[in-house]
Amino acid sequence: MANFEIQDGVLKEYTGNDTHVDIPEGVTMIGWYAFEGRKNLQSINIPNGVTVIGYAAFLGCTKLQSVKISDIKKIKKSAFADCISLKKATIPIKLKGLFNLNLKKIFGKRYKEIAFTFTDK
Repeated sequence: MANFEIQDGVLKEYTGNDTHVDIPEGVTMIGWYAFEGRKNLQSINIPNGVTVIGYAAFLGCTKLQSVKISDIKKIKKSAFADCISLKKATIPIKLKGLFNLNLKKIFGKRYKEIAFTFTDK
């Protein structure tokens, strides 16, 4: 898969410049700093099967506006830190309690400016 460095189910690095990215099937974890500084990235779709988003995975993706997470078990600290354009995050409802406790750690200081949608789909 062009633009993705994947090893044993871990997406180690994304090297593309797309504005929208769908995480490929077979990925179970988005690694630490995998998308760091991808300035063109505006939206990301994280499908079922991805269970962990690593520390600072999307750090500094300054144009990232929306994130859709289908299913997840753990999101590490600062996963979306410095994503200054992030306005919308869709998250599975079963994680609502976990996210309410950790929003600032995961999304950074601007977490109150993000519209969170909790879905059962």
